[in-house]
Amino acid sequence: MFFSGPRFSWLALLLSFTTCLTPLSPATPNVLPAQASLAPLALASQQQSQLHDLAVRVLQHADRAGCKKGSCTILVGNFTDSSGSTSILGTQLADAVSEQLAAVTADIQVADRKRLYEYLERERIPSKALAEDNAERWLAMEQSANAVLIGRLDGDGDKLTVTVQLLDAHYLVRGFIGHRKVLKGPQEKVELTTTGTDEQFRKPAEPFREASASQVAEDQGIPRAGVHGVTAPSGVYTPSPSYTDFARTAKIQGMIILLITVSVEGRAENLEVLKGLPFGLNQAALNVVRTWKFRPSTLEGRPIAAKVPIEVTFRLY
Repeated sequence: MFFSGPRFSWLALLLSFTTCLTPLSPATPNVLPAQASLAPLALASQQQSQLHDLAVRVLQHADRAGCKKGSCTILVGNFTDSSGSTSILGTQLADAVSEQLAAVTADIQVADRKRLYEYLERERIPSKALAEDNAERWLAMEQSANAVLIGRLDGDGDKLTVTVQLLDAHYLVRGFIGHRKVLKGPQEKVELTTTGTDEQFRKPAEPFREASASQVAEDQGIPRAGVHGVTAPSGVYTPSPSYTDFARTAKIQGMIILLITVSVEGRAENLEVLKGLPFGLNQAALNVVRTWKFRPSTLEGRPIAAKVPIEVTFRLY
């Protein structure tokens, strides 16, 4: 049986910003992870040639991933390491490969990665939750693409191997549940020399800025429940959300963290995602929490509106 149960937690999420960015070449300016798409890699001519060749090889076999000329849009996902985590370098290289794909052909469209960054900033889905192939396919469909290029980074020191593969995103609709044959292109690899790239820029770093519950509340000027004499609201009517079809088939489990304002009338308002999940579970959580009823927070015995983080857990039994 599928069960998703909400529970309250007074969270102290760390505000973690990465404050600088080192590219393959030291010439690239320093930026935050969420701004990585605005800082193009300072690629040497040899590196540009290598990524251009990689893009050509991917497109030569695009039809094997169901990507036909004139009717295909490719999303380049953020490149990850073996653990499924992305990094500043992983997002930068994905940007560079996306640009090369767009330059190689006009017959196949390439999804705008700036839109992807905006989406991830809003949905705050951790890279590890998107590391599985079908989660990447789902993300591509969310970006109106019917193919997704996934990438993995391996190696250390001055040598970095980039392995990419094109996947049919519409497999989720046409065959994921119906066990249709998986369409995907061959794995393509390139080895880059990364002299000048500091090791810290290969460390896990999400392509969006994390926002703590306390910081958001302070920025919006709304009191936080549980501090400075503001009591916590209590749930009166808190039904559990339902799994989406994709999430149920993928057997995904995890926790979504939302930040909400509980109004004086006890309604959930101004809902924001602090930590999300793929396969439409964010929207499922938002939809059900909007129906919740509370006894509001109080300050000195008087009901007031207050910000409170809540956890919505999706668990399989």
